[in-house]
Formats: sequence, C-alpha cells, structure tokens
Amino acid sequence: MTGLDGAAREVTARAVRRLGWLELVLLLLAALVALVAGALTAWLLEDALGWTFRPAWLASSTLYLVGPALVVRVRDRRAAAAHRAQREDERKEKSDPHDG
Repeated sequence: MTGLDGAAREVTARAVRRLGWLELVLLLLAALVALVAGALTAWLLEDALGWTFRPAWLASSTLYLVGPALVVRVRDRRAAAAHRAQREDERKEKSDPHDG
C-alpha cells in the first residue's frame, strides 16, 4: 500500500507541475492577446482620443488585461463570502437545533 501511495503522490506532483506550466502559458497568451487587442484599439482610436499611439496602446492593453482580472477577483470574493455565510448558517443550525 505504501508503494501505491508513493506512486499516487508522484502522479499528483507531476499533474500539479503540469498545471502550473499550463497556467503560466495561458497567462502569457492572455497577455499577448491583450497587447495585440490594445494595439488594434489604439490604432483605431488614436485620432478620436487625441493621444499618440504608445499611451493609447498602454492604456487599452492594461484595460484588456486588468479588467477581466478584476471581474474574476470580485466574482471569487463573492463566492467565498457566500460559502463562508453558508458554513456559518450550517454551524448555527448544528449548535442550536431548537432555534427556528
């Protein structure tokens, strides 16, 4: 049984490493897409904004990368808060079964 546990740990460690690399690759691809989308946006809106290309590219690329990250962060925080509230409600029900 110890050999199986060791093999399972090795497989799990390898999977975690691979997922770490996959996460890094996806993050780099997202950054690349944000840079390309930012460049296209800056090129299209350069005259409308009255900015030169580089500041417009920086601003739009930042929005394309940071905006979705903030949305995910807020969603995760709300989900965690809902989970904590649910656990607290369950704990209250277990501690005082005669209440309500």
